[in-house]
Amino acid sequence: MQAITMNSVKSPVQFLASDQLEGRMAGSKQGQTAGEYVASLFRFIGLEPMGDSISFTPNRYQKLLGAKPEKNRSFFQPFQAIEVAPDSRQELALITTSGNATDKKVYANSADFRITIPNGSCQISAPVMFVGYGLTDKKSGYDDFNKTDVKGKIVVRWFGLPGDKFPNSSAAMEVTAPKGRALERLKNKQAKEHGALAVLEVATSDQIRQWNANQYYYHDAMYEGVKKPESFYDKRVYLPDVTDATIPVIRISPSVFKDMMGKDFQENHARKNASELKAISQTISGKKIELSVRTKNRRLQLRNVLGRIEGKEKNKFIIIGAHYDHLGTHNGYIWNGADDNASGVSAVLNIAKAMLASGIQPEYTVLFACWDGEERGLLGSHYFVNHWAKKGEIMAYLNFDMIGRNAGPDAPDNQVTMIYSKAFLPAVTLSKQHISDYSLNLDVSYSGSEKPDSGSDNVWFVRNNVPLFWFHTGGHPDYHQPTDQPEMINYTKMASIIRLSYLDIFELSTNPDSWK
Repeated sequence: MQAITMNSVKSPVQFLASDQLEGRMAGSKQGQTAGEYVASLFRFIGLEPMGDSISFTPNRYQKLLGAKPEKNRSFFQPFQAIEVAPDSRQELALITTSGNATDKKVYANSADFRITIPNGSCQISAPVMFVGYGLTDKKSGYDDFNKTDVKGKIVVRWFGLPGDKFPNSSAAMEVTAPKGRALERLKNKQAKEHGALAVLEVATSDQIRQWNANQYYYHDAMYEGVKKPESFYDKRVYLPDVTDATIPVIRISPSVFKDMMGKDFQENHARKNASELKAISQTISGKKIELSVRTKNRRLQLRNVLGRIEGKEKNKFIIIGAHYDHLGTHNGYIWNGADDNASGVSAVLNIAKAMLASGIQPEYTVLFACWDGEERGLLGSHYFVNHWAKKGEIMAYLNFDMIGRNAGPDAPDNQVTMIYSKAFLPAVTLSKQHISDYSLNLDVSYSGSEKPDSGSDNVWFVRNNVPLFWFHTGGHPDYHQPTDQPEMINYTKMASIIRLSYLDIFELSTNPDSWK
């Protein structure tokens, strides 16, 4: 454990989060440099490479000099991803048919509507159906898709949750769906599962104010101007061999929504009914949407970095992982990503260093992984799990994502949360024991669930029923901001978390009885 020093904890953070790496965006030259740095340290501390094989075939001159064909493992697992960004040319039109008369109303991009999640270029002409909030919540029984056939149709929905405007309503008390981007992903998934071709979501006033066509004075914590700056989230990145792609999502203005629903639609009454868990979905008769989405696509070259300490049972694996990419540069600022997630990479490197310093061969193989493309859609870990032939032999996964900060300026310096699979109680038992035995200054909150499927690289392991635990020091005002800098890290707490993690992994990998 003494191999985990303050210098060895700080050094990876200070290099990876330096301005020279310009935020190490996945697919960028700086992202490639970050991967080379991690691989060089894997090699330096003595890990065995576990990436793809590299073949060398000598030419005839090399053969004359005695060179022979070779096949060696690399530390890199390369893969490709597709980046999709909306083009400036988009089309949305409402076709209304009444008797023999047909009317076509064409809307303006970035004034009346905006593409938010393109999956690629497409043209769709289909009937439109209103589905309330577009949500199914089994626990409360709320279901906007009950007895509603949206297959082959474009659905229109409200932003948010039923009960958002009625804090004392049944929906506000009982609906247990997530919030924010997780809610949007869930609703998009449910719409696709019911056969919808696309989603039109009524934008909030705050969202509309940020559309490029609205030339109001734009202001946030880091930027002022008359135009909203480029967003990380305007582009979608996906693995080309993954079939779980989403459907197009378009935000529309309230005026477009009124055109679709007609003057007789009573919006406040419908929202009130939804807050009481009543069904409000309805067919919009005599109207259809014509939608043309155009995108600009490019292929990204990404790489996971993989190394191992081989165990006596070499085909049973404990995996320790962290993503090494961050958000790059935007609008003159560098998003350095010290906590997110140079801190996690430092943990992986230091645990590997300590395991090798012990000089003890573990019972089970310990695989150390630094993932690429996490910030762009959990890409590296997804690719690994999809292409790892021995998924059934992964005994546990320890994830690191943000372990270097305090929850707030007034929060104690030693607080951390351990998130774990409820079935994996040895991780809790060992952590408590090691905190006590080694007098580690950590106040740990233990948060167990059946499948801790939060938005980090643990997602793909949990979905394959791999037991999980990971340490997390929580959100902070510098999350996904240029101010996530190395000097903001609480290195003392971070070192304690890494030492605790090492002790847990050492016990799990060397002592089969620790799993009982």
